[in-house]
Formats: sequence, C-alpha cells, structure tokens
Amino acid sequence: MKNLIIFGCIGIACFSLFRGSSSEVPFPQTVIKERSGVKDLPHGERLRVILFTGTTWCPACKTLDSSVISKDAWKEYAEKEIIFTSYDIPRDRSLVSERASSQMQEFGIRSFPTIILLSNDFEKIDQFVGAGPPVENFKTWIRAHSL
Repeated sequence: MKNLIIFGCIGIACFSLFRGSSSEVPFPQTVIKERSGVKDLPHGERLRVILFTGTTWCPACKTLDSSVISKDAWKEYAEKEIIFTSYDIPRDRSLVSERASSQMQEFGIRSFPTIILLSNDFEKIDQFVGAGPPVENFKTWIRAHSL
C-alpha cells in the first residue's frame, strides 16, 4: 500500500510537470466565457497552429474536438487569424501519414492532444498538451504569442 501511494504521488508530480503550456506565456486556467471578436489578419501575420490528435482512441482528444475544434467560434478563428493544421493520428502508428510522422518526430510529440505554435519561419514558439477549457481560452493563449 505504501508503494502504491508513493507511485501515485510520483505519477501526479510527473503529470503536473508535463501537462499544459511549456513557455512563459501561461495557458489561462480560468474559463473565459465572454466571446471575443475575430480579426481578419493578413496571411503573413498569422501564427501557424498544428494540432496532433487522436479522436478515434484518445479521450482527451475527443473532449478537445467536441469542446473546441468542432465549435463555430474556433472554425471562424482558425479561418481568419491563424494557419491551422490538424493531424488525426490513428492508434495504429503504421497508418500515420509520412508528413504527420515527420512533424511528430520534429516536434517531439509524445502525448495527445498536443498543440504546437509556430512562427512564420516555422520556429516552434510554444506548445500545449491536453484538452483544456473552451475556445476563448485557446484564442487568448495563442493571441498572447502574436507578434
């Protein structure tokens, strides 16, 4: 029983260390309910956002898809303010496309869902791992990285 408690504490500590944003721009933890408008940014001013997900087998990915990615507010934001790419990774990794596999390796993707923010020069700016709260929190986090 003592070993189980120690193992559980180590697991929680590891989860806390590796979940969420990895940069100095923290992901908003309080749910943002007020909807912000969407700007129609020129293509050259948009951040690149890549989502690695597994909606057929990953519970957190299903949550992110239903609470953020499939929402009209996200679709409008993705169309006008960012350059959005999503890779839905199958459980059987032998079925992953060559491009998705290459990018997973390049960015060190080990957990799903993972969102990567890139500059226009394809330099990694930040990443977020997990489902997180609603659309406005993701918009706020991404906008905080804008040039």
